Amino acid sequence: MFEGGLSPPNNVFQRSGSAFRLVFGNVVAGGRPSIDNSTPRVGETLTADEGDVADPNGLPMNWPNGITWQWQQSDVGQNDGWSDVTGANASTFTVTDDQVGRRLRVRASFTDKAGNAEARDSAPTGRVLTLVSLDVDGNGTVGLLTDGLLLVRYLIDIRGPALTNLALAGNAHEHRDTHEEIAAYLQGLEDGNVLDVDGNGAVGLLTDGLLIVRYLIGTRGPALTNLALAADAREDRDTHEEIAAYLDSLVSPE
Repeated sequence: MFEGGLSPPNNVFQRSGSAFRLVFGNVVAGGRPSIDNSTPRVGETLTADEGDVADPNGLPMNWPNGITWQWQQSDVGQNDGWSDVTGANASTFTVTDDQVGRRLRVRASFTDKAGNAEARDSAPTGRVLTLVSLDVDGNGTVGLLTDGLLLVRYLIDIRGPALTNLALAGNAHEHRDTHEEIAAYLQGLEDGNVLDVDGNGAVGLLTDGLLIVRYLIGTRGPALTNLALAADAREDRDTHEEIAAYLDSLVSPE
């Protein structure tokens, strides 16, 4: 005879004399927990929930209260190299300066009804930003020969030590004083469409880059946008007044 009923995948029958006993194997859980904000900034609190996690062996009776949470961060400027954030074991997590330029994810661990330990990771967020600003080195001032130069070098694909050589302010923020951290910060601005000044969906050196440089040297009026606006600029960013107002918001954010 058979004990235990029908066998789902990974279960096996063991024979003992004339009887067979169904031994349940682990069918790995699927799905992901979710995070409520995919573009986090410093100071924001992220909240995780169980998302669409499912387990063929059965979720625990106290689901989702039985989840053990662990927030993780990637290496600076990377999409991988995940490590646990010390002490971040709740369903909520407040982002700090330590996460700038890193992606975040959350791991949900639990024991299913069959007694198997399971762990599922959320999709990663975008790279963490500080308050969005053209103050690239984070020293509290937007300068042409520091922040402007860093932006231009980034837009022409200069990376490594050459990105920041002689362009970092002496009082750069401690989390933006290496070429890796600067590249990660600017990548975050690009990913968030912040550097797309004319709003046409693409970041261009001779459009957006030129608009930023002109703005930083004090150019205003029609000369700010002359021959620098993309033909398909967004309708609310296709005049010199609108471009100046947008860049004002990045130099002196509220």
